[in-house]
Amino acid sequence: KVIDVSFEGSYHKSIHQKNQIIWHHSAGWDNVRGMFQSWQTDGKEHVATAIGINDKGEVYRGFDEQYWASSIGCRQNSFNNWDIKPIKTTIDGRVYTNNSLLDAGSVGVEVCNAGQLTLKGGDYYSWFGWKVPTDKIIELDYKGYTAFEKYTDDEINTLKYWTLLMGVKFNIPVNYRENDMWSVSRRALAGEPGLYTHNSYREDKTDVSPQPHLIEMARSLDLYMQPKMIT
Repeated sequence: KVIDVSFEGSYHKSIHQKNQIIWHHSAGWDNVRGMFQSWQTDGKEHVATAIGINDKGEVYRGFDEQYWASSIGCRQNSFNNWDIKPIKTTIDGRVYTNNSLLDAGSVGVEVCNAGQLTLKGGDYYSWFGWKVPTDKIIELDYKGYTAFEKYTDDEINTLKYWTLLMGVKFNIPVNYRENDMWSVSRRALAGEPGLYTHNSYREDKTDVSPQPHLIEMARSLDLYMQPKMIT
């Protein structure tokens, strides 16, 4: 049950081979339609992910996953630091660099979530000033923060099956590789096929955060990658 959002003109309608699946969270309100609307008016060229998932596990689609928009945001020194050869190539009249090739070759999803939280006067607040209810908070020591908004079970369930669907659709492996998911990964930056998070590309990002129930789901994806036994 996909809810299509009017997003024409705000993504690149060109097709490239897909190699990577990238999990993000929105660092905002539980409002996917509003998220897509903000991307349309932020003055930046085609910054978005194809899919958004809200707390109820509902899927909103701004554009077909075969197309692309910018969602990673790596500067060239990110690749230089890992001795990855600089790329500058022209495809169908458009100039691509290392970062834009990664964007074009990936399919991304945003889980609606406020992200990291700050403790003020005994209460936790998001960066945009929302006082987060106690039942939506999870204590987690990650990248200098001690608490995050908790991903809902419905979000995680939908994320699981969307990830599997993309793995099948684009023949992308979805094995869980811990070292590649929660810190900057050379494999991710080099464009190696697989499942990643925004953390895999940038040290300054915390999306998605390594919450235990999310990791449990990610580990379960390995079961779908096992070769089937012939009986």
